[in-house]
Amino acid sequence: MLFSRSLLFDVDGSNVVSRLRGIIYGGEAHFTARYISTHGTVWFHDGISTGSNCMEEGHIDSTDLLSLTRARGKSALTLIYALEE
Repeated sequence: MLFSRSLLFDVDGSNVVSRLRGIIYGGEAHFTARYISTHGTVWFHDGISTGSNCMEEGHIDSTDLLSLTRARGKSALTLIYALEE
């Protein structure tokens, strides 16, 4: 699976940008997730191993996108993009 840090859309002649903000991973009947803050910080969450805490993993601009296709043995299932404001 290949994806982008951002998506560009033409809406009525204006460029609209959506940024990657989350990735949901699944496998072995368990889900994990990564959240990307508006500042670009990448956070990992797995309720079993991290409880109610998220672990900081770095910045989206310095993260290899290929490495985001998997998380701790689980494959990316859903990408979440949000409009840039």
